Amino acid sequence: LHLVTMIAVNAIPLAGWFVGGWSPGTTLAVYWFETVAASLFVGLRAVLHKRWSPRRGHFKYEAPGPDRSYSRTSFIKGFLFTTLVFSAAHGFFLAVILLLLTHNGQAAMIGIDWRSVGFGCLQVLIALAVDFLVDLPGLRRWSFWQLEVMASRGFMRVGVVHLTLIFGMLAVAVTDAPSALFGVFVVLKTMYSLS
Repeated sequence: LHLVTMIAVNAIPLAGWFVGGWSPGTTLAVYWFETVAASLFVGLRAVLHKRWSPRRGHFKYEAPGPDRSYSRTSFIKGFLFTTLVFSAAHGFFLAVILLLLTHNGQAAMIGIDWRSVGFGCLQVLIALAVDFLVDLPGLRRWSFWQLEVMASRGFMRVGVVHLTLIFGMLAVAVTDAPSALFGVFVVLKTMYSLS
């Protein structure tokens, strides 16, 4: 079921872009929502895991790496702060790009269909909620390491997606070639998620 929900989450913007005729702005809005919602679901898993199975890592987090330093903040707060700050910065960046393109008379290049965004976001939310509900019965038995691996994948995904989107949007604004660039991005993001 995890594989099915993961494929569904990736298929929604993929189908919207290649089949539904979504604009780059619509596709980006759905991807942005997916990142935020996925981060919140990981955070919710962490909160419940901390309550049901209080492991040392929740309270005194030792980051992986050669220095093995301890974090002063809790694992959950650190994860949510980092992912949500990146997401907020990305949303701000997209808003600035949209305003600049609108000001330059090129708003059609990035045009957002809010109805498609809402429908896509709802589908993504349902798929992520199903994935969360599948994990819920066994969450008490998870090791802290399992939770950390899930969060690390979330960190990597946020980093890859956000950097790709930021530089991709900049390239679209400069080259005026959104179709090819976003098509490649959607494929690469999907391949990264499936890998």
